Amino acid sequence: MIRVLRYSKGKTKEVSNFDTKDAAFYWIYCFDATLKDLHKVSEKTKVDIYDIKHVLDHQEHPRIENKKTYSLVIFRGLLHSTHSKKITSPIEFILGKNFMITLTSEHHDTISNIFENSDLNYVKEVFNLGFVVLLSRILIALVREYNAYLLGVDEEINTLEDAATDAKQKDLHKLFLIKRRIFHLRRYLEADKDVLLSLDEGTVQYIRPYELFHDLMTEMDQIISGGEMMKDRTTGITEIYFIAVSNRLNEIMKGFTAIASILLVPALVSSIYGMNIALPLDKHPYAFLIVMVIIIILMAIFFIYFKRKKWL
Repeated sequence: MIRVLRYSKGKTKEVSNFDTKDAAFYWIYCFDATLKDLHKVSEKTKVDIYDIKHVLDHQEHPRIENKKTYSLVIFRGLLHSTHSKKITSPIEFILGKNFMITLTSEHHDTISNIFENSDLNYVKEVFNLGFVVLLSRILIALVREYNAYLLGVDEEINTLEDAATDAKQKDLHKLFLIKRRIFHLRRYLEADKDVLLSLDEGTVQYIRPYELFHDLMTEMDQIISGGEMMKDRTTGITEIYFIAVSNRLNEIMKGFTAIASILLVPALVSSIYGMNIALPLDKHPYAFLIVMVIIIILMAIFFIYFKRKKWL
């Protein structure tokens, strides 16, 4: 789907058709992008379709490319769809002299909310100062989403940390899923930071240096540090889990050892009295009862001993 915001003479208006050759400024937002939509955007803006189609590659890495008449900025943002196993997807910004194209393969609530509120008072500032303000506002929202997401992950880790000593298999599975999510984020956060660094240094044409980019880099550093801490915590919880499993196994083996030792008494006595030789009490009329009483007493002594040792 394509939505277009046109700014001219201090007024903004959403339009269905657009021509970037006129004097107006355009923000072209294309989400849930199909090939038909991408070809239309390419035709209207004269941007190479090859550059536009980057957004369809879900493995696309964050980076910046300066072309002759436009610049390409690829950033990774969080996905909101719960049915997808992916956590992030590429968000592509193409900046020209009088237009900015925002391309996403899936719907992003954050960008849509900014688009919906683009008729507010700050819109004049956005367009008067160039697309740097609009781009920075979108990136701020995307970076803060990372922060909110990691806070949620931190809560999950706290819960698993409290339950680590119980050593439940389902908790270990959750922990591995969290580690995989953190690994996925770490894979792209550093690259996103490099994109912000290029923007802050003013190496992107049509985008001048802006103080918010530097603030974003600081915030991104904090997010990356938080991700590293969470990675270390998950590793520590995994170790606690396996220690708890080992301790539980030791307790089980103690119980088996105690039971085996108790059962060893009647087995030993019965095997001795099963031998075809002269033994004490073998001629006594109550030999069986006497031997059984001895066995029960010995078993009771062993039971009390292991109970006090807390092996049972």
